[in-house]
Amino acid sequence: MIADSLRDARDAFNRCEYHRAHELFEHDWLKADPAYKPYYQGLIQVAAAYYKLGQGQVGPAVRLLHRAIPKLEAWQAHEGPAELLRHLRATLRDLEGGGDARTAYEQAPCLSEAVLSVESGF
Repeated sequence: MIADSLRDARDAFNRCEYHRAHELFEHDWLKADPAYKPYYQGLIQVAAAYYKLGQGQVGPAVRLLHRAIPKLEAWQAHEGPAELLRHLRATLRDLEGGGDARTAYEQAPCLSEAVLSVESGF
């Protein structure tokens, strides 16, 4: 079972409320088992990256994605994180190739239930 607070964070992300999603994921990160803290930190950084893209700040968004992706990679065997990682890598390639922040923002991924079910016990 996934904690309601994680669902709230996912739902905020999927509504493009990235700053709110960041705050909610951070709340869960603070309570997380130490083994899962890097995963939550990756989700926090993804939310922050899309927040920056919404402000037209490509450089900071790229830096956040570069930091987030390795944190999420340890869980790429799970369906949700694997799908999210494919999307994030493609976004990063586009941005580093001169892609537009607005386009990347508008094509943001949706977080699935699977992204939140990585940690057993939810």
